[in-house]
Amino acid sequence: MKTFKERLKYYVIGLGMGVIAVAFLFGERSCAWLPGNQVKNTLAMSEIVYGDSIKAIMKCSNVSNSDIYKLLDKSGDVDFSKSSTHEEPKKYVFSGAKDLEVTFAMNEGYSELIQVKSNCKISMSNNFILVLV
Repeated sequence: MKTFKERLKYYVIGLGMGVIAVAFLFGERSCAWLPGNQVKNTLAMSEIVYGDSIKAIMKCSNVSNSDIYKLLDKSGDVDFSKSSTHEEPKKYVFSGAKDLEVTFAMNEGYSELIQVKSNCKISMSNNFILVLV
């Protein structure tokens, strides 16, 4: 049994060194190949537009542009059960901190913020399209 114990010892040492090397080399990189992260990356790379009614709802709900970008960056998750991915344009629902829930429509060349979950009752037309900055 001495040889088994020696082999196990070398295996554990090698495994530990490998884990340390992987942690050092890859650091805080995310798993970009996961579907939720692919959607986040695509939205973050595209121009995001929204209408004046969405702006009014965001103002009423105390939601800022930085809250939306935080949702896309780290704090938000794509809720695929509420999203419509088999129609054009594809609509993705993001959920995040403080019960923030927003819906994006991914069009070719740009993305549109089409809904912010809110208790505010605002009815306006989307006559003016704004760019989220």
